[in-house]
Amino acid sequence: MITIVAQFTALPGKTEAILKEIEPMITATRRESGCISYVLHQDIKNPDNFAFIEQWKDQASVDAHMQSDHFKTIGPKLNALRVAPSTVHLYKEVI
Repeated sequence: MITIVAQFTALPGKTEAILKEIEPMITATRRESGCISYVLHQDIKNPDNFAFIEQWKDQASVDAHMQSDHFKTIGPKLNALRVAPSTVHLYKEVI
């Protein structure tokens, strides 16, 4: 299993726009084969900060997700609404 943590910050005043744009992508992603969990979290102290915490069956599932139409089309939309590109970290279970 692979866990991904992808963090990003919305531009001031763009949080609602991000949520509107991102919701269809989340719905489509949760239907993908190999997707175990795909959840968007919002920072309690700074609501402009978000983190996707994702769990995938394997690297092939992650690769397929990154090639999906819904993943490819969301990037340019989010780039216009966030401070900088996401920081993305992939993790494997060790214990």
